[in-house]
Amino acid sequence: MDLAELTGVRVARTTDDLVLRPGEAWLGGGSWLYSTPQPHLTGLVDLTGMGWAPTARDDDGALRIAGTCTVAELVAAAATWPAADPATASAAALVRRCADAFLMSSKVWSVATVGGNLCLGLPAGAMITLTAALDGVADLWSPDRGARAVPVVDLVTGPGRTDRAGDELLRGVDVPAAALTARYASRQLALTPVGRSSALVVGRLDADGACTLVVTAATTRPLRLRFPALPGAAEVTDALAGVTTWYDDPHGPADWRAGITPVLAAEVLAELAVTTSSEEVAA
Repeated sequence: MDLAELTGVRVARTTDDLVLRPGEAWLGGGSWLYSTPQPHLTGLVDLTGMGWAPTARDDDGALRIAGTCTVAELVAAAATWPAADPATASAAALVRRCADAFLMSSKVWSVATVGGNLCLGLPAGAMITLTAALDGVADLWSPDRGARAVPVVDLVTGPGRTDRAGDELLRGVDVPAAALTARYASRQLALTPVGRSSALVVGRLDADGACTLVVTAATTRPLRLRFPALPGAAEVTDALAGVTTWYDDPHGPADWRAGITPVLAAEVLAELAVTTSSEEVAA
């Protein structure tokens, strides 16, 4: 879609260029920005000129995902993790599964960015699911207040709402090294075979035996449940019984989502339990 009201696009190359002028917005990939009218905008600030590396690994193994990293770039980077470190194979597979959960073509993969998906704050945002499951922390920057770190699970506050202020730029997401060596399992459900996610549950089993479950799409904001060890299905069902943030939209009513999520969670736990048993036998 053409943005007829635009009078100019400038490319940001320094921090000073990131300061928005009246009527401007940041441009990452533009997959959403150009998909709907934006009559309030008169200018765009192209972030690709900042030259941020799509992904980078620290010496301790932590991962930095740039806000401008596209879905395609993240999938390509994750595909190299098992070769470099076999323990990251499960995290790499999770990246691909979350990318596949997008209701988009491969062409959109090449432009849609991780930062854009997080800032939209939509319940079915697959990069929200991924980075929340990886214990990602969003790096937000404001020209007036500087930088602050917000866990992704707290960044999204409701459908289309985030904790990001209007003048704050999401520069990247930091993922701890431990999250990349955990074991993952996931289940997704939609009303149609290629439809938008109605529920997406990711289970994570850390090296110390701790377990995390992340629920998205079925809830208005990311839901994270932590357990000291792999829980039973009944324990998770009890924990979910107190949830009040079930989402209701054309992709599924709230009561149905509340009913299917414990079923998906039980399947995730069963898969993690099999993985654990197989490792113990191998040992």
